[in-house]
Amino acid sequence: MLDITQKTIGDVFSSAVAIWPDAVLFISPKTISSKKVELTYANAQKRIKFYQAGFQDAGYGHGERIALLLGNRVEHYLIKLAANNLGISVVPLNPDLSASELIYILKDSNSILIITDKNRSHLLSSIKTQLETPLSFVYIEDFSKSLAPKEKAINKINVTHKSESSLLYTSGTTGQPKGCILSHEYELMCGDSYRSIGKPVALEINKERIFNPLPSFHINAGVLTFFACILTGNCMIQPDRFSSKTWWGDIEETQATIFHYLGVVIAVLLKNKVEPKGMLTRLKLGLGAGVEPALHKIFEKKFKIPLIEVWGMT
Repeated sequence: MLDITQKTIGDVFSSAVAIWPDAVLFISPKTISSKKVELTYANAQKRIKFYQAGFQDAGYGHGERIALLLGNRVEHYLIKLAANNLGISVVPLNPDLSASELIYILKDSNSILIITDKNRSHLLSSIKTQLETPLSFVYIEDFSKSLAPKEKAINKINVTHKSESSLLYTSGTTGQPKGCILSHEYELMCGDSYRSIGKPVALEINKERIFNPLPSFHINAGVLTFFACILTGNCMIQPDRFSSKTWWGDIEETQATIFHYLGVVIAVLLKNKVEPKGMLTRLKLGLGAGVEPALHKIFEKKFKIPLIEVWGMT
């Protein structure tokens, strides 16, 4: 079992790569417009080092924050790990927020850089026109070419388990969103809490493929599931977004063993005319929250898949 005691995220990920270099870390199922993406631990580490070198060469470092507007792309996770290795904290942004909502978070978090993709160029343009002070922007497709050097580089400071790794914002239901500071230790403990769940969940080492359709900017997918996979040498499967039309096909094609859900997902799947084509023999359970009790029983009876309800809060 990987030890997380007083370790940084980089320490733990390097240990995982050493143990499971050829294991699959991340899968993005294919869509109408994109091919399936499959990345091993070793290949992920190579790309992380590339991004890390880019940040170092440009003068970014410990104590700074960068915002990620990348949706559920694998690059969201690779950039996060690269930044965290240098003591840079990431601020994940919800791509469905309005320009004014994004600007509030950027200003409140003191983010000094946004990394996004060209699919969101229209949103980026809208943000640029409304910002009071200039902010650096980089398209992930042109990362090495467009990450301009800072005027003043940050001195190198050792990263510890107490260093900030993420700043996650609440939904702001009763007011403006509030940022929650997460440390390397906290995020690794989230993963450890998942890997420590007993039966029937009980993650097996290097045997699970966890299908999580929830957004990367949320703690469920972006922290809890991602680090549980790393700590157990397992694979995280993340579609671009939830789709009832492709749900069963994606699960079957990626050989998922566990899927995550919210209550609405189960309700939609029960109404969906698209049903599993195969027996889904590798799939052992669903893990989530918010299913209506009546629908819970109906789903389990229809699909013969147990739903394990959990409780959580921001």
